[in-house]
Amino acid sequence: MCLVSLIILLGVISIAIFRRRAKCSLYFLYINLAILVFILGSVFEAVDPDDYVYLQVARIQYLGAAFIAPMILLFIMDFCEIKIRLWKHTLPLLAFPACIVLLTYVRPDIMIPAIESPGSVVRYIYFAYTYAVMVWAIIIASSHFSKRDAIFKKQITIIIIAITIPMLGNFLAVFTGIIHVDITVLCLAASGVFMGYALLFGGLFYIAPLARDEIVENMRDGFILVDVAGNFLDANRAAKNLFPLLKTASVGQPMSKVDSVHWNENGWNEHTLSLDTETGIRHYRTSLDFVTHNGVEICQCITVYDITPVQELLNETIRLAEYDSLTGLINRGTFFRKAEEKCIEIGRSGGEAVILMVDIDFFKRINDTYGHIAGDEVLRTISAKLLSRFRKTDLLARYGGEEFCAFLPATGEFAALKIAEECRSAVEQMEIEFEGNILRVTISIGLAKYESGRDLSFDAVIAQADAALYLAKGSGRNCCRI
Repeated sequence: MCLVSLIILLGVISIAIFRRRAKCSLYFLYINLAILVFILGSVFEAVDPDDYVYLQVARIQYLGAAFIAPMILLFIMDFCEIKIRLWKHTLPLLAFPACIVLLTYVRPDIMIPAIESPGSVVRYIYFAYTYAVMVWAIIIASSHFSKRDAIFKKQITIIIIAITIPMLGNFLAVFTGIIHVDITVLCLAASGVFMGYALLFGGLFYIAPLARDEIVENMRDGFILVDVAGNFLDANRAAKNLFPLLKTASVGQPMSKVDSVHWNENGWNEHTLSLDTETGIRHYRTSLDFVTHNGVEICQCITVYDITPVQELLNETIRLAEYDSLTGLINRGTFFRKAEEKCIEIGRSGGEAVILMVDIDFFKRINDTYGHIAGDEVLRTISAKLLSRFRKTDLLARYGGEEFCAFLPATGEFAALKIAEECRSAVEQMEIEFEGNILRVTISIGLAKYESGRDLSFDAVIAQADAALYLAKGSGRNCCRI
């Protein structure tokens, strides 16, 4: 019986320790270790029942048996997520069994008979403590039954049965005459089997870790683990997809040697990046967190999280604030800000620029004749035509109503006048189709020069360009004046 129990228990412990992805509670291993010590003592006792040997192996038995009940209680508390405190729970629970073990080792000839002699006060105290602790464990487990999910309920039911079996078996063998053979060791082995089944197949050992691993692996956010020396440790699937070179990076490889990853001699710089993925351009923000254990930094975790919706909303907000919704050109406020920045650069380095004020001739007639929708179409078409005539370094804005404004840096008067004439001619030749009608429009342009060294503000040059525009209109429209 002892050998069978030993084999069963060793199997349970082996599965618990070596099962893939097993992350078992330490208290469960302590329980099985205590049971193993108790069964080993029983094996030696069965092999040689001599009195002297009996006293020696009994000490081994009580070294395990005395701690089984408190370890079961601590395991149940841990399983039910009750915070275990050293001075409040652990030491008070282990004080009595520690005294029993100490006395059995110091005076086995007195202590062991005192525990095993019927009618002994020590015997009743010992078993009362053991049963009370195990009943307490059952009460705690039962009190959490209704508060948890189906998996927990299945686990806790099997665990309660596993606690009850050795307690009932021991009571029947020790205090009643129903069973004439001490079946405690077999009941304890059975208890270990039940607990192992509940934990291994109920989910405590592997469902949570597997679920966690699956969630981490399938998250859109990337996770990269780096040791304190800046060497690569691990990365989830998302991080490897974002940084393909991580797929072939070996553990211990310096992160500074992994191309495309922003790692330098000072570590990781938190930043925002845009990457071309299978679903298009997505935006990411990175952060760095330090992982500590017992107050010691053990590694660093780089998180690369998707901020695409936020970034797109921010970009749209910026676009609405800086651009004209009808034409797609920058608005008046943005034009002034950017143009003034360019004027400051010209003032520092020297140079010149030309400002163009553009107005659509007789635009009110279009609105009055064809409606405002036709007017909007004219504004969109002309803005696109004008934009095609300027350089990327130039600024073109919808100034307001049917007026446009352009800022041409590093451009002289005659070059700017040539560009203005090209724009005027291109618009004059346009045919804008609207609801079966062909609309023809012309524009008038006024130009003014801005250059470093002149005591003339940007606003003053704008006013000059506006005056030149009115001069063009007064000259019959469809012309340019500087």
